[in-house]
Amino acid sequence: MPVVKSLGDTANPERPIVKVLGCGGAGCNTLEDIPAIPGMETIGVNDVEHGSILGMKNVIYLKRESLKGIALTAQKIPKELLMAEEKEIANHIRGADIIYIVSGLGGEVGTWAPSLIGKVAKKLNILSMAMVTLPFSVESERTREVARQGLSALRKTVDCVVEFSNDKLLKIAPNLPFTKAFYVMGQLMMSPILNFSRVVTKGDDKLLKQAFRDCGVMRFGAGDGRGRERTYLSVDDAFRSPWFDDVDPRDANLAIVLSCTTEGYPEDLEEVVSQTKTWAPNADIYCGGYKEDMGDRMRTVVLLGFE
Repeated sequence: MPVVKSLGDTANPERPIVKVLGCGGAGCNTLEDIPAIPGMETIGVNDVEHGSILGMKNVIYLKRESLKGIALTAQKIPKELLMAEEKEIANHIRGADIIYIVSGLGGEVGTWAPSLIGKVAKKLNILSMAMVTLPFSVESERTREVARQGLSALRKTVDCVVEFSNDKLLKIAPNLPFTKAFYVMGQLMMSPILNFSRVVTKGDDKLLKQAFRDCGVMRFGAGDGRGRERTYLSVDDAFRSPWFDDVDPRDANLAIVLSCTTEGYPEDLEEVVSQTKTWAPNADIYCGGYKEDMGDRMRTVVLLGFE
């Protein structure tokens, strides 16, 4: 029987320690869009001094030649930190409650570094979530095959992988040039991270780790609604996300729902949960919300998990 659980503790609102790691050029560029949030630290990961990491306070350099081999040996994860690369990553993420990994799959560092980071996080018992993009279908077969291999390896090491197919972006912004399209994608990838940062409190990382245990695939949707029917409209809009096109919400075993309104939380959240049950009747629902000056608008972010 599906359950409903709350995220965030208003009586004890201590925030977890969070670190966001951008891997490769695309991942590091995305970090530029993260606002300063107490308890959150950003870390760039690349193989060489690159324009995307200039001016960053925290940087990890990894040799690209060794990354694929390390990532593909991650099926069995011994507790010890055996390699220099693992120890370097551990020095940067130790003490965190949650790490988020942001990357574009298909290249070298962006494809293989996330698996290595996830492997280290697992050894340190840190909740890890990865937000990754998959190449456009017009890109080379080699790039797409590398991305497939990287995604397979990543699923074995991190607690949760949220996949963003670049092709789906064309449904949201069909006429944007590539450079602006990648900026929009970066904003979308940051959305779950920023919403979690406003909702999740200390201890929720353990709850989420348990929730992610049976999810091999996760997808993202976000929606807006205005006026008297804002709850219905925002949830309906979120579930019509292009990243849900190739999955059936009725097959989801997990739904994480985060909502933002000016003054309606937590009353609006009850309606959000009810509406989510209609779309994903077989999913355990983990819900949370926060207040922000939105006028009469409501925003809802949905993460759906599938076995």
